[in-house]
Amino acid sequence: MIKKIYMIALVIVVVVTSAFAEKIVTYKLDNGLQVILCLKKGLPLVNVNIVYKTGCKDEYNGITGIAHMLEHMNFRGSKNFKDGFFENFVTKNGGVENATTSFDMTRYYVTVKKEALPVILKIYADNMANLLIDKKKFLKERNVVYQERLWRTDNSPDGYLYYTLQKLSYLESPYRWTPIGFASDIKHWTRKEVYDFYKKHYSPSNAVLIVTGDINIKETENMVKDIFGKIKGNKITSYFTEEPEQKGLRKIRLNFISSNKKLAMAYHIPPISKDSTPVLDVITYYLFARDNAILNRKLVREKQLVSSIYGGNQERLHKGLFIIFSSLNKGTDFNKVEQLIFNELDKIKKGKIDVKEFEFSKKRAVSDYYFSKETYTGTGSSLGFYAGLNALDYYKKYPLLIKQVTVKQMRETARKFFKEQNLSIVELTPVKGKSIKYRPAISGDIR
Repeated sequence: MIKKIYMIALVIVVVVTSAFAEKIVTYKLDNGLQVILCLKKGLPLVNVNIVYKTGCKDEYNGITGIAHMLEHMNFRGSKNFKDGFFENFVTKNGGVENATTSFDMTRYYVTVKKEALPVILKIYADNMANLLIDKKKFLKERNVVYQERLWRTDNSPDGYLYYTLQKLSYLESPYRWTPIGFASDIKHWTRKEVYDFYKKHYSPSNAVLIVTGDINIKETENMVKDIFGKIKGNKITSYFTEEPEQKGLRKIRLNFISSNKKLAMAYHIPPISKDSTPVLDVITYYLFARDNAILNRKLVREKQLVSSIYGGNQERLHKGLFIIFSSLNKGTDFNKVEQLIFNELDKIKKGKIDVKEFEFSKKRAVSDYYFSKETYTGTGSSLGFYAGLNALDYYKKYPLLIKQVTVKQMRETARKFFKEQNLSIVELTPVKGKSIKYRPAISGDIR
């Protein structure tokens, strides 16, 4: 049951189920910072997420991956908190912390005992207003990020497969590179470029703060206002190059160091919305969600053509992808696997849908939604992710939207998007060779 109570500056949403109760308060400070406070009683912990609505979408050739580089520098010291203080403080208070950069946002998060909340908020606020990008530390982290590029992409068959699929699927959009960025750009970033990106995009008017846990709402409101309210908000202006409609099948054949053949496929889909996204989620569960899901059962268990197959709907602020990845067994032909995948997609397009599996898929999607709320970290991360996509209302209504999906919608959605002219394919054939080696002048740890 969802009960909404509207107040002058706040929207309070009370969500009650048999498993848990939570109260969510959302509001904005005068400087534009969006704040989400989620009261969940039970444990003496608190989860804090801070989301900046910036990622690949705000980059361009020459500075690709710079949002991710800035993420690294957020752990290297600010005006009032020296390098290493944050990690040591979190560890001493029994917590865990990390960060992630994606196509549309950069998210920092920590779970720690609730008595540590004031210091955590002060650290995040100081990073927002007074980050120090020391040149020597910047050069060290730039080397670290280049190592990460080698590890995740250039020396990884799965990473290089995904990287190539992005470049093939997008010709004009900044989604065509992955968050790590192009290797040549990483080598030539300057300290000034990172600092300028920080000053433009790390503004309270471009951020969302989420606090989840056994908190006092009023006390936390006052704390947030006192700590973040004095930071000046900037007007954020940015331009996103939209990807034009794809006009035909795109296909690349790669030779890469790998133990087996690998296949990647992607169809363009719309930005996240209450119309198509829930249907695409149900299709994802229908095809991939468990060992007995359609593609797993047919290709892995029955035909034994592949060792794994997975994929699904990527939720993005702009035009996204429905992706399919598979590792082929020895002796398996690419065309055979591709045709079997097309056959199953064609069945959905013709309405030949296993109704029992369809209903199970919807139940599994709703169950996973609630499972993600079992922990403070899960709740805070979900609120942060969807807030970053300007889709909080979608997130709150997700179970209802999934329950309303019909077989007819599934068929029509598949017909609309799973078309050859909308498809990109990458086939990776294994070859022998040596990995790229890189020894930076200043070594560092990969986060």
